[in-house]
Amino acid sequence: MGKYLEIAAAFEVSRPRTDPTEGSIIAVLIDSPIVGPVWFALHDGFQSGDDIPVFFASELRHLVKMSGGELRKEYERKLALCGGWIRDRIESTKH
Repeated sequence: MGKYLEIAAAFEVSRPRTDPTEGSIIAVLIDSPIVGPVWFALHDGFQSGDDIPVFFASELRHLVKMSGGELRKEYERKLALCGGWIRDRIESTKH
């Protein structure tokens, strides 16, 4: 474990720090008490690069109408799709 910590420390020193006040925020990672870790994306083109489900701002009008149970089902559906929109998976199979 010691060698891992040395490598991690060296990486932290060499990695440039990002100022969250610079540029625009396109997504926020949230640890939701209802569904678990989830990305909330302000831009429909956001792709997280991981398997954490993404809820988009454009979905908000539908999401606010859902109960906690319905949100958990939606979360699990997105989790099964590795993150994002159903249309992302459909479009990727067309090419």
